[in-house]
Amino acid sequence: MKTHDRVVATLSLKNIIVGAPIKDPGFRWGGGKQGAKNDKPIIHGSGFRGINYNLFAMAQRLHPHLAVIDGFVGMEGAGPTRGTAVDWRIAVASTDALAAD
Repeated sequence: MKTHDRVVATLSLKNIIVGAPIKDPGFRWGGGKQGAKNDKPIIHGSGFRGINYNLFAMAQRLHPHLAVIDGFVGMEGAGPTRGTAVDWRIAVASTDALAAD
């Protein structure tokens, strides 16, 4: 749970849509990067209008069975990277992701 300069807040749907890896090559010996790759640059790449439209379009197609928002320590202010930690001590869980958000 954090503030976000383009989408107001990062809650369950944004985390599901942008946070899930699309490819996980795992560990590689030798050169090259390891770890998962995701569509974050594609989703974020079009500025304010683009990211909000992309989230809207993806939410029409994705229907998660469970949404969990961890707000034990959240962020306020200049999110998503320069905000201030806040001790909210809250959690939300729902079988309806939109209702959770």
